[in-house]
Amino acid sequence: MRTIEKNAKGQAVAPRSVPITKKEFEMQDNTRIYWLGGGAAMICSHGTNILIDPMLEGFDLPMLIENPLPIDEVGKVDGVCITHIDNDHFSKRTLHDIKDRTGTMIAPGYVADVMKEEQFPVQKKEIWEEFVIGDVKGHLTPARHNWQNGSSKYNFRHWEESDYCGYWFETKEGTIWMPGDSQLLDCHMTMPDPDVILFDFADNEWHITLDGAIRLANTYPNADLICIHWGSVDAPNMTPFNGNPETLLDRVVNPERIHVLGAGEAFVMKPKKERRKRLGNTELMVSDVCLGCMGFGEPDHGQHQWTLGYDQTKAILKAAWMAGINFFDTAPAYSDGDSEAFIGRFLKEEKIDRNDVVLATKFFPRTFDEIERGISMKEHIETNLNASLKRLQSEYVDLYILHMWDYNTPIEETLCALNDLVKAGKVRYIGISNAYAWQVAMANTIATERGWTPFASIQGHYNLIFREEEREMIDCAKFFGMGITPYSSLAAGRLARNKKVDTKRLELDGYARFKYGKTEQIDQVIIDREEEIANRLHVSMTAVALAWLIAKGCVPIAGATKPVQIDAMKEASKLYLDQETIDYLDELYVPHVLVGVMAQNKKGSSPFSNKKTDMKKLEKSKH
Repeated sequence: MRTIEKNAKGQAVAPRSVPITKKEFEMQDNTRIYWLGGGAAMICSHGTNILIDPMLEGFDLPMLIENPLPIDEVGKVDGVCITHIDNDHFSKRTLHDIKDRTGTMIAPGYVADVMKEEQFPVQKKEIWEEFVIGDVKGHLTPARHNWQNGSSKYNFRHWEESDYCGYWFETKEGTIWMPGDSQLLDCHMTMPDPDVILFDFADNEWHITLDGAIRLANTYPNADLICIHWGSVDAPNMTPFNGNPETLLDRVVNPERIHVLGAGEAFVMKPKKERRKRLGNTELMVSDVCLGCMGFGEPDHGQHQWTLGYDQTKAILKAAWMAGINFFDTAPAYSDGDSEAFIGRFLKEEKIDRNDVVLATKFFPRTFDEIERGISMKEHIETNLNASLKRLQSEYVDLYILHMWDYNTPIEETLCALNDLVKAGKVRYIGISNAYAWQVAMANTIATERGWTPFASIQGHYNLIFREEEREMIDCAKFFGMGITPYSSLAAGRLARNKKVDTKRLELDGYARFKYGKTEQIDQVIIDREEEIANRLHVSMTAVALAWLIAKGCVPIAGATKPVQIDAMKEASKLYLDQETIDYLDELYVPHVLVGVMAQNKKGSSPFSNKKTDMKKLEKSKH
């Protein structure tokens, strides 16, 4: 960070202004952000120019810096966005002087009404309402700054929160968020990850406060922070104008992203990938939530009748990809391979770089018939993998998972076969699902002793109302550095909605009723608490359930049957649950008997030991 100079009054003063000329309004193949002093800014994105709260003339307080943008240097303006009526943000004189160069204006509530009276080309927008200016999409975000209700000078009307806003902009290089003059709101903490924040850190009760600014910055630890609303107004006794960026250094995570610019100095955005984290000790960098793809496939294939055809699947996959989810979990058993085929088709059609995606798929143990015919475990695994790769249209899978413990094959045979596939480059890492901790420990110990690839992930049945993995498996996985990717993280929708809401899956999914029906009464008290927390935090129940698993060190697998459900997964990755909240959710749990695959797959009674087993009908029969 630059050294911050102070004047004789003790005010932190911004660096020297950099003059902006009409040339900056011309087409350039990038996105640039300019702080204009005070709370004003300009975005120039691939020929689209947007001014935010321009105060280019007519302000009634003395300034510490030179205005970087004289009126006669203003070029083509595609849009002006006004956040509120305060005189350091709304300048009638400025807007009249640039009106003939401006395409449109956007504003909320009362200030939009005033602008209409002035015959400005304004669009009055509601909070969260979307708009488009040139190549830039945007929407209004909530703000709370209605301090006027406490002033007799402004008691000619009641000031609503909807009279104030922030702005969210989507450009080719990424997203830009100006929260605006506002107290810190709960919804500010659960936004999608912005790439850049126009960062007001004024320590004032009607602004974000310094502590609030630190919380906001650390909620989005990868966002660039362009400091605004400081160092430009000569009002030493007014806290909204007198922040000092140096106070952020020791408290903001990744302080190198704090940018102290001179007014008019360009910040050029660079494209960023969404936040990723390492899966266990692997080199796989994954999103906070994995999209479970069991629901993808033609309804007349496989064991489920509630699955989705390709067009519906594609909409969900695209929504997930656009939301930053890069981790997809599938299996040949899901709709007889349709799920894998749909994913492969989607990646091909969308021209998504295979290196940017983490694909996990699975294989079952050998059937009784295969064993009788003398098919080796090595041949069985290679045959299944090659079929999966063909459907996925990929030369390799990132994570190849044994779908359940194989009681009919020595684990050494399975590990040796998988190790050969890792060496051949067809598999990057291997995982296991539906196993006991002692089985995982044994397998990984054998693999380590023989120089083979160990299991790098465990995929077990784990959620707020079924926590038997906590007995031994969670600690076992952590000991071996394994990634933990729970399935049924939303308990087949029971943790995603109020129990009174019916869905097609709830109606048709008998296997889920088999897993959760007997404990419905004792589970409901936990679901009620989950809903209570969701209401208190103004987030979805899905977000709470997934955030709980993320807080436990997991990468939860969650399915979706509608694109809108992806929003809750994104919401979960930004939701912080403190320990008190986690304890409140935890304390009513009582032990459950094993259900699902762990109850069905036992030594001597495994479905794979029964010659008559029809695997397609296995799940249907258990309800």
